Amino acid sequence: MPDQLIGAADGDKGGDKGGSAFITNVTPVTSTTTLAPVTIVGKRLPKRPNNPLSNFSSSTYHLTLYMVSPDAYNAFVQSGRKNINAKTPGAYIIAQSGGTPKSDPSTRASGFELDFYLDNLKITTVLPAASPTTTALSFSITEPYGFSFITKLNQALATIRSVSTIPGYSTSTATFNPTRQFFILSVGFRGYDSNGKVMTNSDIASQNALTTESGAVFDHFYEIIITSMKFKLDGKETKYDITAATLAPTTSFGINRGTVAEDITVVAEYVADAIGGNIDSDNDPPGIHGLLTQINDAQKKLLNPPVDVKNNKSDASKPKLTYPNIYKVKWAGSDTDQATFKKATLKSPADTAKENSPGVTISNSSGSTEKAAQKAALNVNVKNVMIRSGTSIIAAITQIMKFSSWVEDSLKLIQASKVEPDSETENAETVTAKAEYKWFNISSDVEIIGWNDQQNDFAYKITYTIGPYAIPATATSFSKAPKKYYGAYKRYDYWLTGKNSEVIKIEQQFDNAYFNTMFMGEGGNDGVSNNPNFKTNVEQQGREGVGTVNVDATITRLRDPNAYTKTKIQILGDPDYLMPDSSQSSGYYTEDGYTLNPSGGQQFIEISYKEAQDYMNSTGTLKVNGNIEFFPYSKAIREELKGAMSYMLVSVISTFSKGSFTQDLTTAINTFPNYDSATLTTPERGASSEGNAGEAAANTNATGTTLNSALTSNVQAVVDKVSSVTIPTPTGQVADDDAAPSQADNAGAY
Repeated sequence: MPDQLIGAADGDKGGDKGGSAFITNVTPVTSTTTLAPVTIVGKRLPKRPNNPLSNFSSSTYHLTLYMVSPDAYNAFVQSGRKNINAKTPGAYIIAQSGGTPKSDPSTRASGFELDFYLDNLKITTVLPAASPTTTALSFSITEPYGFSFITKLNQALATIRSVSTIPGYSTSTATFNPTRQFFILSVGFRGYDSNGKVMTNSDIASQNALTTESGAVFDHFYEIIITSMKFKLDGKETKYDITAATLAPTTSFGINRGTVAEDITVVAEYVADAIGGNIDSDNDPPGIHGLLTQINDAQKKLLNPPVDVKNNKSDASKPKLTYPNIYKVKWAGSDTDQATFKKATLKSPADTAKENSPGVTISNSSGSTEKAAQKAALNVNVKNVMIRSGTSIIAAITQIMKFSSWVEDSLKLIQASKVEPDSETENAETVTAKAEYKWFNISSDVEIIGWNDQQNDFAYKITYTIGPYAIPATATSFSKAPKKYYGAYKRYDYWLTGKNSEVIKIEQQFDNAYFNTMFMGEGGNDGVSNNPNFKTNVEQQGREGVGTVNVDATITRLRDPNAYTKTKIQILGDPDYLMPDSSQSSGYYTEDGYTLNPSGGQQFIEISYKEAQDYMNSTGTLKVNGNIEFFPYSKAIREELKGAMSYMLVSVISTFSKGSFTQDLTTAINTFPNYDSATLTTPERGASSEGNAGEAAANTNATGTTLNSALTSNVQAVVDKVSSVTIPTPTGQVADDDAAPSQADNAGAY
C-alpha cells in the first residue's frame, strides 16, 4: 500500500497511534489479528497502552442489569466475578441496552417478558490512597408502555426467593422490598472487525483474560444495591432514574455493619493479633485481645438461642438474631509481604506513654497485693489501643496499622511521644529506614450467610483484605526516598493539530494558595511541614504531642493529592479503566491481566504534548515543539519521562449514553519530591532505590528539622514558573527551560 496522509479530527478513533501522519503498509485488523501494544523506547511498557476498542472497525457498549438470588451472588463472587451463571437458576435479566434477545427466554425475570431499556449509565470510581476505593453508579431504565416496573420487580423477587437456598430467606414471612435486593450490572462491548465479522472473546483471547457468558467482549461486572429510584408519570414513556452503590464497600464500611458498637481495647504485640486475634476460635491467646475477635464476640451475644460467650450469657427472653455477622481478615501481597504484615509490631520506640503498655497479667489473688503491684513491670512489647464505640472499623484498622513497624520502618525520622514538646531540646530520633516508603490498602468482600427476620435484613461474612500499597508519587520530609516510579498505566500523545486518537480535551488547574499555608523555610514541595514540632491538621490518635506528625504528614498528602494541581482529561472510553472496588491481585493489574488495579498502588498516566508551530520554508514540513511542560521538572525527571508529563490518577467517571462511551479522568501532576536520577530510574533499568534519602537525612538538625534546601527552592520555582508553559521562540529554541534543546530537537516531519 503506498504512503498515504491520514487526517484526523479531535477525538477521531481512526488513524495512527504514533507520532507521524505518514503511514506505510497499513494492515487491516481482522478477527485473527494479534493486538500488539505500542512501543515506547526506553520505558517500561504498559501491558496494554492502547485502547483495546481502537482495534475494532466499529463498536458499541452492551449493558445488562441482572436481579440475582443471594446464593447466586455468592457463587458469582466465588467464580472470580467471571460467571454470572455460576449458579442456575439464580440470575435473571431485568433490563438491557437495546432490549433483551428472545433466543433464550429463560434468562428473563418473571414479569419481564417485554423489554425494558437501560442507558445513561455513569460510573464514578474514586481512588483515595488513604481509604478504600469507592464506586457510585447512576443509570436510567425506560419502560415504553406503562409504569409497572416496580410491580414486576416484586414478581421477579418471588421467583428468586423460591429458588434460593440461603437459610431463612425463602421461608421468611417478612415483607420484602424488591428494590433492596441484589443486582449485578454487566458492562461489555460488541463490535466488528474490518471484514464485518462480529468480534468474540475467542477472537481476542490474548487480550481479554475474562471468559463470560454474555457474548460481549471486555466484560466487567458490578455487584450493586439500589440507593434511590425516581420516576414521574406525564403520559409519555416512564423513565426510572436510579442511583446505586457497590455492595461490598457499602456493606463492609457502612454505619450498620462497619462500626464498632461498644468501647473495646485492643491488646497485642503484632498487627495480625491486633486486628484479627485468634479469629477462628472463641478466645484469643492469653493477654491478646484482637479487634475483629471482640466484634465477633459482640455479635454472638445477640444470637438466638443464647450462647455463653466468655461467661456473658445473653437474655433468652430477648432474642435478637438468628444469624450473626462474621468478621474476618485476609492479607494480600507476596508471601514476604504477608509475613511482614503479620509480624509488624505495634510498639514503637517513639511510643513512650506508659498507659499504652499493659501491666503483667495477674493469675491469682496472691498477685493482687500492694507489694506485688510495686514490683509489677510493664509489658513493653505489647500495646493497648483504645477503640471508642461508633468508630468505623476501617478507621480502627487504620489506627492500628499506621503506627506499626510496617509504616515506621520506612521512615528516617521518628518523633517521641510527649505531651508538651520542647522545641529547644532534641525531640526526634534520626533512624536508618529499613524498607522503602509504602502504605497499605484496605478492601473488602462479603458473603451472604442468612436472613434475620428480627432485623429484616441479611447477615454477612465480611472479609477485610489488607495489602501493600505503593506510593512512589508521595513523599514527605520524614520519609526515606519512595518506591521507584514504575511507569504509566497508559500513555497518550496530545497533538495541537487535531491529530488525537484518544484524548478529547484537557483542563489544567494550579492553586498556589496551597503553599501559602506553610511558614517560610518550613515546608517542602509536598506542602507538609518539615518541623517535627509542627502539628498537621489530621486526627491525632494513639500518641501524644508530636508523636504522630510523621505519619500524619503522609496521610495529609494521600488524602488530598489535588490540593495543588488538578488536571481533568476527557478521553474516548477505554474498558481498562472499568476497575473493581477490590481485587485478589496486589499487583498493577486485576485478575484479567489488563484492568487497572486500584488496590495495588498509585496509578499513573503520561501525556506527551506536541505543539504545531509553523511550516518550514526550506522543507515544507511542519515544525513541532515537543518540549511542553506544565511543571519545572529536573533534568533527570525529563530524561525518565521521555518528553511526557506524568499524572497520578485520582478518579474516573465513565459515561455511557446514546451510544457514546467517554471517560473523564481527574488527575494530579506528579511533582516527584525528593527524586533524583537514581530514584527515578525504573527497576527494569537497574538503578538504586536509595535516591537522596541520605542527603536529606544529613540536612537534619538537632531538633529533627529537615532543612532540605533543594525542596524549598523547588517550591519557589513552582510558585514563580508554574503558570507559564514552555514557549518556543521564533528560531525554534525553547525559552524558559533549564536546558534548551536544539532546533533539530524541536522540529518533526509531519
